Amino acid sequence: MHSWICHVNPPKGRKRIEVTTTLLILAIVTVYLRFIARRWARLAVGIDEWTLVGALVLVLAIYVEGLVWVLHGGIGKHVTELSLAELTVLFKCYLAYWVTFTATFALSKLSVLLFYAQLSPIRGFRVAYSVVGFLVVALAISICTVEFFQCGPFHFIWDKTIPGGVSYPMTRIFYWTAIPTLFLNATVICLPMPIIWGLQMETTHKITLISVFRWEAFECLLLCAHSRLGFEWV
Repeated sequence: MHSWICHVNPPKGRKRIEVTTTLLILAIVTVYLRFIARRWARLAVGIDEWTLVGALVLVLAIYVEGLVWVLHGGIGKHVTELSLAELTVLFKCYLAYWVTFTATFALSKLSVLLFYAQLSPIRGFRVAYSVVGFLVVALAISICTVEFFQCGPFHFIWDKTIPGGVSYPMTRIFYWTAIPTLFLNATVICLPMPIIWGLQMETTHKITLISVFRWEAFECLLLCAHSRLGFEWV
């Protein structure tokens, strides 16, 4: 594969493919190790693992979208160098990316929440997980809705030559979605901390447990990082 990557122009596009390919391999390996760990522990594969697999499938879709974007959408070039055909592909991939990335974000976070729910029988924490899960799904639906209705008419998203077309500024969409996304990320990471520190065990064991939960978060961040780096603006 490296041979054809070397012929991708411009070099920034080639570098983007190399980075996202590396992240994709790491994402696949981490999910595979998750299943291996379940097998070694003689535990049945849970819904949290299958939800993570769903997120990984979407990451594969995003990777393919990224290849199309680089090879036919002009990623790596300056915007003034793009042809009309490249701009059309670029904006179509932009829409596809936000839908798939948002779904990846939601599924990866739901996987962690489902994992948490299996470990805590306390009703209060289960309610907290359910509320956060609802917010994750609601945010994903909201982002997709905004993306689909950001322009009028709809195909003005990729065809800016349509007379009278209107578009909501993309930078505002980025900012307004980043704030709740960061909040939910921090919430998901911090949710199990009260349970862990309340356990009757040595501090070293608590730290070990925290590292396990951080690995859960790392899996999700790796999936989302691959998605994000695959489609950022040059």
